[in-house]
Amino acid sequence: MISAPPIGPRSNSSISPTHCPLKMCDMDSIPLAEHYWHNALTMINLTPKQLRKAADIQEKIQSLQEELGQILGGEVSSPAQATEPGKKYKFSPAARAKMRAAQKARWAKIKGTVPSALPTDEPKKKNKMSAEGLANIRAGGAKRMAGQGKAPATKGKMSTAGLANIQAAQKARWAKAKKTG
Repeated sequence: MISAPPIGPRSNSSISPTHCPLKMCDMDSIPLAEHYWHNALTMINLTPKQLRKAADIQEKIQSLQEELGQILGGEVSSPAQATEPGKKYKFSPAARAKMRAAQKARWAKIKGTVPSALPTDEPKKKNKMSAEGLANIRAGGAKRMAGQGKAPATKGKMSTAGLANIQAAQKARWAKAKKTG
């Protein structure tokens, strides 16, 4: 019986988490913890001749990488080990100042002290539309509705008789609901 492999970082492993060395599967569809078992089961299905050929190819790749490293005068990383440099982000001085102030405020809150030099930002003013602008928008909507043959929406109050009818109907519904249980 095969024992379970240790689960943890694979820094010493030659298996990359998104690449199956045997080119038989797409490793993006397999969870990382199952990757070991996937490779073990795939290798079990290979014949000894296929395994020997894979090992020979691996040795050739390593010897060619060493030879290339000697020619170029340095160590050459294999394609599986090649890493893309991280993207560097640059923040403006104003953004860095805001981050610094926010961090000082967080630490002051944790320590229970008052931060010494926090910038006092004025609250942003809300943009308000002028009465004339609002009237123009409403007039445009009414004009558009009239062009479509619809009556413009009017905002008005309900008559007291209409309100009384709605209240009476609501009371009747509640009475019926209480009666039926």
